[in-house]
Amino acid sequence: MNIKRAILICCLIILTAGCYIFMNRNYDPLARYQYDLDDKTKALVLEKLNDREIKYIIDYAIDINSFYYYLDNGNFNIYHLKEYEFAKPYLYKLNDHQIVNVVENLLKKDVDFEYYINRFLGMTYDEILYIEIGL
Repeated sequence: MNIKRAILICCLIILTAGCYIFMNRNYDPLARYQYDLDDKTKALVLEKLNDREIKYIIDYAIDINSFYYYLDNGNFNIYHLKEYEFAKPYLYKLNDHQIVNVVENLLKKDVDFEYYINRFLGMTYDEILYIEIGL
């Protein structure tokens, strides 16, 4: 009788582990994301952002429209989204990829961010690159 119980318990443990592995393999990390995503956008977000960054956009309910155009840039950092949005009206001659590069370089240099963004108002990307801080 004890052998049958042990076999039953082992079978239940194996079944539970199998179900857990199957569910984990098919888990959608963006299941709790409150905004609708089409398949192409969802695939891009899953490809470009790691699990921690996905959790960040879900926890803070960040709309896909606020960072979608920055995703293709290799320097993009979801945690600096506020700085990108701050810089965008000042750097109106730059495209989204150039804005990401300028902001990331400023943050990397650890300079007064707002001062330089105001200083770059109306400049082209080439002019900004050759300014004295050496971006």
